[in-house]
Amino acid sequence: EFDRVQLKGTHEKSLIYRLHWESATHSHNATTVMSVHDISQQLERNKLTLWVEEDQYTVLADQTPFIIGRDKQKAHLHVDSNLASRDHCRITFQRGKFVLVDHSTNGTYVNPIDAEAIYLRRAEYPLTGEGAITIGQPQQGSYVIHYNT
Repeated sequence: EFDRVQLKGTHEKSLIYRLHWESATHSHNATTVMSVHDISQQLERNKLTLWVEEDQYTVLADQTPFIIGRDKQKAHLHVDSNLASRDHCRITFQRGKFVLVDHSTNGTYVNPIDAEAIYLRRAEYPLTGEGAITIGQPQQGSYVIHYNT
């Protein structure tokens, strides 16, 4: 799975798949036998793990959008904070990666483990590697969502 897009004239999103075809140096067999190990590795690449304190969430590509927010009825990950919007941000799977899309009033901070914190307000950011997400304010003393891809 590569992306989900809404095609012109439709109301539903259609799945777009990336096809890796054989190179000129390989034989041109349309069927490839994969081991269970190879299939497991492929699935692991399209998995996002989120955790808040002792609660852990595993998000697969086909389980997006994954909603983070204050609305208990709508959100997959409920945030009990006055700084959180009802539908604060979403994690989607676009073009082979997980992307955090903020559409909140107070914004979202993404702090990758190997880079400076990024402030998002009505913007999006790809989640790669490891890091932390905070809702409405920088990490100091706030609700911290850790992530790992």
